[in-house]
Amino acid sequence: MATEKEGGLEIAADKYRSFLHDEAQNTEWRHGGPPIFDTVNRLFEQGRTKACPLLHNHLHPSHHKHTLTHTHEWAKGSVEEVGQNAIKSWEMELSHKTRIQDFRTINPDKFKLIVNGREGLSAEETLRLGSYNALLKSSMPEEFKYYKVEEESFESSHDAFREALPRGFAWRCWPFTQARR
Repeated sequence: MATEKEGGLEIAADKYRSFLHDEAQNTEWRHGGPPIFDTVNRLFEQGRTKACPLLHNHLHPSHHKHTLTHTHEWAKGSVEEVGQNAIKSWEMELSHKTRIQDFRTINPDKFKLIVNGREGLSAEETLRLGSYNALLKSSMPEEFKYYKVEEESFESSHDAFREALPRGFAWRCWPFTQARR
């Protein structure tokens, strides 16, 4: 893994997240410094090679009769690699940076997070709520909510997910395919 010098320390570059160590001394980090993703990166890499449905037609699950074992390591510069790394970088910034002006994955003045047709959240609102609360916010009736965003803070939501996923959430992008006609 490549390393870079940061204030006299050798810091390993993260191959899945951009902007992790750029301008680190000017960035306000939630826990005092940039996060280390070694554990979740290993989990991600171990989980990449799996038996997956061979997608004959991604619109019809009944056609997923065959399996293909292969590694989901995207070609450099592919839409899958760029998309996957953009999401991982954005999530890193949202979870670990405390000031929206330190974000480099979004334009804070134009950003709106819209999930399932809900009203969009600004960059500041999304940062205040935290990624989990912003993504899980729901208009469902109270009696159907198991996770209640209104009762969670940024920190309590992250505590809950760290407890549920102690090695991290090894998010990955599935291949983009075209529907066959």
